[in-house]
Amino acid sequence: MNRRKRLVAYLIGFAVLVYCSVQMMYMKDVYSPLQVLADAHSEAKRLMRFITAYHFMCNSTMILSNATNWPLCLEQDGGINPDLSTTRVIYSIGPSNYEFEDAIARNFSCNVYVFSHEKPPSEFFLTKSNYTHFIRSAIVPNDPSDFSRNSYETQTLNNALGILKHKRVDILKIEHVLDPSRSYDLLYYLIKDGVMKRINQVYFSVLIDKIDDNYLYAWYRTLYSLFHKANFRLYHTATSNQLCLQVTLMESCMYYMSWIKSPSPRAFIMYPPAVDGTYENEMKRLEDYLDNKEVKCKEINRVSIMDKTTLDLCADVLRLPKPCRLVIIRESRAPISVQFLDRIMCDVFVIQASELGMVGDVTVFRTNSGGSSVTNVQTLPLNDAMFRCLNPDNYNFLYTDVDKEYWTLMSSILDSAVLQGVDQILSDLSFWEYINHLSIRSRFSELKRLNAYELELYQYFDLPESERLHFTSLKHKKQRLSFVRTSQSLKLK
Repeated sequence: MNRRKRLVAYLIGFAVLVYCSVQMMYMKDVYSPLQVLADAHSEAKRLMRFITAYHFMCNSTMILSNATNWPLCLEQDGGINPDLSTTRVIYSIGPSNYEFEDAIARNFSCNVYVFSHEKPPSEFFLTKSNYTHFIRSAIVPNDPSDFSRNSYETQTLNNALGILKHKRVDILKIEHVLDPSRSYDLLYYLIKDGVMKRINQVYFSVLIDKIDDNYLYAWYRTLYSLFHKANFRLYHTATSNQLCLQVTLMESCMYYMSWIKSPSPRAFIMYPPAVDGTYENEMKRLEDYLDNKEVKCKEINRVSIMDKTTLDLCADVLRLPKPCRLVIIRESRAPISVQFLDRIMCDVFVIQASELGMVGDVTVFRTNSGGSSVTNVQTLPLNDAMFRCLNPDNYNFLYTDVDKEYWTLMSSILDSAVLQGVDQILSDLSFWEYINHLSIRSRFSELKRLNAYELELYQYFDLPESERLHFTSLKHKKQRLSFVRTSQSLKLK
């Protein structure tokens, strides 16, 4: 009996050991963007990559003064529109000088509120605009453990917004805070409390006066949250010295960062580097994204194209009794036949590449279910063809069968906003071909832009014909990518 008990205990212990080993291997392999790195130099390198890698290209900026380090973004999509007559609200916390505050008050229709625990120079009151208001108070983080955070000399931004009765702030500028050793805390708590949802643009300075791994990590975590949780995009970084852009000389450096609330999906957003931006981490992030599908379909309708390609159309999106369209974009100019194998029947439109590919005009025509009829043949630019084929009053399914030009095609489609009218997009491509260290992050960013159109990943798998070629490497296999609309809020009306 004792021998049996010892054997059972041994087997249980062995099973626990195996389980723990598997879990440790999994945790080591899984993509973890907020992992703590080995040393301060690694943390500095990661933070530097984040600080210097712009997410959004603001093509229209304005420098208010030579003494300021924050250019205004004037893009119509998310920026400050100088032509609007509405009065804007600007908050400035701890400015080192008042050039920015004075210039923006004089050049724009806005009320500027300056918060500082230090009295400004006497000339400030002589030259300031009537729309500039000085508040002798230090803005501190909304840290629940700080019971004196809303007192005579200090207050939280949450409290200031309530007193001033401002629901939105067009620009928040943070330059100097009460506790420089924890300068990241104010922004971190603004994100955590959801206050950044009420801000359109944010400018702040990051002082690196020591190479300390905890301090560097805290700033990285804050910037990561600003991008991923508060949906702000970096469009400009200035430095106190150009040498500060070198990792080895980060100490005693000031970085002036300008961020804008995420514009519409039409604007390309380059995602920040994966952890430290190495090839391994960029690949892990992309693979992690493809492995975590967000959508499941209860009802699937199959469509056969040329008797060799089968599409799974997610019928879950068909909530109302209205017609549907299947739009096919392809490189091949051979005859095409389409068969609907289940109850759904859609009008079929085909967009065919020219000899120049998708760069020149494309051929557009309508065909019937069997492919025996071809009508309404036209030659149009790609974007015009897309808007011609997709009908906002119909359910729209889009299938692309282009390989080498896939990413160029997708960029054009995403830029045009035509995907606002698409309920499901399916694509066949050699996903891992023509990929390198520089293109991984760009491809991941384009996939995330599909999510910004409220299209979520439904399918990612190797196509059967490429699976049979067992000797073919992953790089040369073809994959199916499918995204399904999860909300109708962005759908074209």
